[in-house]
Formats: sequence, structure tokens, C-alpha cells
Amino acid sequence: AIVERTGCLGGVSTNGCIPYLLAGSKLNPDTNRHVRVIGGIFDEVTETVKSLSSSKDALKASAKLSSYGAGTQTVLRMLLLLYRQTLAAYADEEMLLLKHKKNDILFIKGMYSPEALYRVVDLLTQAKIRLDGNCNLSAVIDGLVLSILEVKYSCRR
Repeated sequence: AIVERTGCLGGVSTNGCIPYLLAGSKLNPDTNRHVRVIGGIFDEVTETVKSLSSSKDALKASAKLSSYGAGTQTVLRMLLLLYRQTLAAYADEEMLLLKHKKNDILFIKGMYSPEALYRVVDLLTQAKIRLDGNCNLSAVIDGLVLSILEVKYSCRR
């Protein structure tokens, strides 16, 4: 039998967690809708990262990431999770928590060097701090996307 196992990203439910399902998990009917919404957003964020290959993609990515409004902190947590998982894939692909996203993570791994991933995680952390300090959402996201592209290309393999 498949056992339900969830993790926590932080920030949405009443207990402060965004549930995400680990590989081989089964949905509980009570959390089904909530997890599907979060899963859909995570899929959109993943596709945005995968499509971010040059500065011509920056505007589209910024618009997509800014479109979540008050949920942007959640999106930043998802980005942190995705980039950290990609960094973990450099160490050992079997360590991935998001095994159902393995192909996406490996695709992203091919786009970034380990050094670039470290720097992107730092950029995401700085962006979260800026948003916590009530900085302009569009300015933070636009700067983040452009900085990610800059780091990506300055740390090319």
C-alpha cells in the first residue's frame, strides 16, 4: 500500500506549511484540492525556470513570477526548493526529494554550473528579504530574474 507522506515548504496553510507530495505518495481527499493548486503552481514555476535561457525570456519570466501577487513569497520558496534540489542532483541524483520532478531537475542541472546554483540560491534568499522589507514586488522580481541570468552566464561551464 502507498503511504501518504508530505513535506513542508512553509507559508500557505493554517499551520504555515505548503504541503508537497514525495514520490510514491497518495493524496488524502481532504488535502487533494490544496495540493493540486500548489502542484500546479510548482509546475508553472518549473516551466518558467526551464524556459529562462536568455535575456529575451526575462520579461515573460518576470511577468509570470509576479503574477502570483501575495503568493510571491510562496513562489520564491518553490524556486529555492527547485534550485536546491538541482544542486543536490550534482552530489547524488538518488538524494532528490522530488523524484517525480527528476527529469525537470536534470534538465535544469544541464543549464547551470554548481557555482551558478549556489549564487542563485543566495539571490533568492536576498529577494525574500527584500519582499519581507516591503520592497516593490515588480522591482524585486525583475532584478531577481536578470540577476539569475547574469549569474547563469558568468558561471558558464
